[in-house]
Amino acid sequence: MTVERKIYGTGTLHDSKGKVLFTEIDCSISLPAEELGMIRVMAYRAPHLSFSGEAYRLTVSSENTTCEIEVLLVRGRSSQNDYQRYDLTFIANEMTTIEGISETDLPAQVEEIVYYLSPYHEISMCYINESKYTGQITHDFINADNLKFELPGLGVLQFEKRFSSKSIGAAFGTEEVIGFPAGRLMLNVPIRLSDNENLVEIIKREINPTIDYILSIIGFMNERRVLWHKFQVCINRSVYTYYRNTPDVATFIRGKGRETCIPQWEFSAFLKNAIERLSDSPYRYRMKVAFDTIARKNTSEVNISEEMYLSLFSAVEGLLLIYRRLARKECIVSGDQWKKIHHVLHEAIKNCPCTEKQKEAMTAKLAELNRYSLKEAWVQFTSNNSIDTDCLWPIFAVGKDKPGLSDIRNLLIHGENANFSSLYMYAQDHIQLLLERIICCLLYWPLERTNISNEKVKNCYIAVQQLPEILEQAKVKYEEIQNEIRGRK
Repeated sequence: MTVERKIYGTGTLHDSKGKVLFTEIDCSISLPAEELGMIRVMAYRAPHLSFSGEAYRLTVSSENTTCEIEVLLVRGRSSQNDYQRYDLTFIANEMTTIEGISETDLPAQVEEIVYYLSPYHEISMCYINESKYTGQITHDFINADNLKFELPGLGVLQFEKRFSSKSIGAAFGTEEVIGFPAGRLMLNVPIRLSDNENLVEIIKREINPTIDYILSIIGFMNERRVLWHKFQVCINRSVYTYYRNTPDVATFIRGKGRETCIPQWEFSAFLKNAIERLSDSPYRYRMKVAFDTIARKNTSEVNISEEMYLSLFSAVEGLLLIYRRLARKECIVSGDQWKKIHHVLHEAIKNCPCTEKQKEAMTAKLAELNRYSLKEAWVQFTSNNSIDTDCLWPIFAVGKDKPGLSDIRNLLIHGENANFSSLYMYAQDHIQLLLERIICCLLYWPLERTNISNEKVKNCYIAVQQLPEILEQAKVKYEEIQNEIRGRK
């Protein structure tokens, strides 16, 4: 693991309107280990700065490097050497460094962008490392073609490792070579810059969303968050590096070694299939929400909670609502027919022995009568797509079979004292398995090529192996809660 790195220079601070607040102030920038986590910036012996909550722009210059940073003030204290001056501590939202010599007389264009990824070793990148007599170490990437992906309308993304050396024996001058995962994007059409265009803003706006989407798919495949923490481009003889604020390195190490949804040997095939299927899919946005929810759940410090259960259920619900719209299962009857029914019902309410406010409340609920329930959409979805749910906790249940997973969700949403804490770990496993199976179904990916097939989950998940006993416990708890609710009425 790399250690914290520091950059020193002199800084100029601007407020959000561009006004200069101070200049020629000594500054230091602390990049965290692995460059993941909070970037801290210090300004020494600076004028007093009030806590306003606004973001400032800080420019720090040192030799051949310029850093442009968006910062937030978090602390200010009197300087030890000058009590009329202050040592200010900032955190960086984002930072761009420019290293090298700018050649303004040459045409500026970008053909390649390198994204550096969070610690992640489930992409099987095979290298042969060879030491030369000269001391040079070469790295031969032997399965590069399997990790090259066409991004429609953008370019080709090549996953690879970027190597650097770390001293491990100062006394003997020994070093260790470390490979960091990266994605190199080769653009179909180079980005050509005019005088007034901001390169970083163009990349953030036009390219980063696609890269984020690809990493969300990978996060789902391996049930771990995968993010890029910086990207780098070369323009003529200058290197631009953009850093963004991310969780610290511990977040990405957490969950390492757990079972993945998609086996490692299916990585390339699954990702290529997903990119193709989702390029213009109506499910595209809701699928990303689902991918990120699963990845966040398994790398969260607290991954069993009401909030996480509701997030997983919401991801299922979001995909079902898209399906309901596409399957024309939103309204039960057509517009003209519903207008007639609505009129009859409205007239009946007007003649009810109720107050005007009660009549208005009932009239406002009439539209729901013409809307198919989520349960009906689920039944049709599973039937049309042959989704096997026999070994899983039912999402919808009736009568004495309650609670289904949706009943637990309803209790939580309505603020009941639904203390299912002893059952959350099992219920969350089931809602996640349902969500993962829905995703694979929408991507036309067979469960036999995953780790969530019936055979696999029956062998690996206690929540599935002991489902009958878990459901009996849940029925007792659910009945207790219902009795408590009835007792309050």
